[in-house]
Amino acid sequence: MLGDRTKYIEHIVDKEQLMVMRKILDKAELVLKYHELEYTDFLDPYQRELAYSILNRIDVAYHSEGGILEAERKSIVIFPDYMTIETIDNPIRAILITGNFKFNSLSHRDYLGAILGLGVKREKVGDILISEDSAYVVVHKDLADFFVYNLKTIGKESVSVEEVSLADIVIPEEEFDDLSLTVSSLRLDSVISGACNMSRSKSAVLIGQGKVKVNFRVIENVSLELKEGDVLSVRKFGRMKLVEMTGKSKKGKEKIKVRVYK
Repeated sequence: MLGDRTKYIEHIVDKEQLMVMRKILDKAELVLKYHELEYTDFLDPYQRELAYSILNRIDVAYHSEGGILEAERKSIVIFPDYMTIETIDNPIRAILITGNFKFNSLSHRDYLGAILGLGVKREKVGDILISEDSAYVVVHKDLADFFVYNLKTIGKESVSVEEVSLADIVIPEEEFDDLSLTVSSLRLDSVISGACNMSRSKSAVLIGQGKVKVNFRVIENVSLELKEGDVLSVRKFGRMKLVEMTGKSKKGKEKIKVRVYK
């Protein structure tokens, strides 16, 4: 058994994630006690990084599974260290949603709203992949049938739902706009100001209110220096990525390329 559990999470400084990490400790302890497979809720990359820092100190094996390799949200499957990935059951399933209407008129928010409207918590659902005439939703195996029998509408549109193989998932092409911006600095408030077309003071307010994430972590430091590859999300403004720093302007300002996802 784990003994003093506090030593496994004492390095976690993000208080908002402590409850999630305690649940992961619970899963690991069950694996050690009963020698059976356990799996977590669906976690974003930041949460998985924290989870790995805990699981690497415990005598269990684990791997992350999100239905597709490129998945953003993944569940960590935890199992005894004498087992292998090839011999354990994959707890992840996929459901296919179809209907007689144009799916591109519905957004990610529409699908998520319908799912949450059934009383399912967000952390119980993985990626939602919207194609032109269908949508795939990655879920745990114990919820697949629930969605098949209970998810009847998306918005006001009737839909059909069936479980499909993970190999059948069609990964849609990402839609985005690339913006070439000139900003005073690479500070978080400055980049958000340029990318979201708002004043720097307004971007600072949003950051202070905890409405901005950098690499899936809430950041309240307006002066955080960003770097290439950083993923930003601003509540009600969507997600974006700093894809390139292209140099400096004649006035010494930073020239950057920001990818804004639709």
